[in-house]
Amino acid sequence: MKPYNNFRSSRHHRDDLKGVPDHLFSHNDLTFFGDFIGKTFKLHPSTECCVRLEVACLLVVVNRKIPPSEYLFRRSGVVIHVSYP
Repeated sequence: MKPYNNFRSSRHHRDDLKGVPDHLFSHNDLTFFGDFIGKTFKLHPSTECCVRLEVACLLVVVNRKIPPSEYLFRRSGVVIHVSYP
């Protein structure tokens, strides 16, 4: 069982992804990035409608026992920063 499937040790957490290139700003790709952090629950409505492209907002289920930290995703010259507002 994955840690985020345990209700007592998980919580919903809003994450902001900064630096997402336009070609990766799709539901599937953003869900992939959210799953890299925990388990993507849903995208923010402004992110789904592509209203605000400088920041992608996700609601992610994360393990409470693991302290949140800033994650970096680096691949093919793309760096995506994750922040927790």
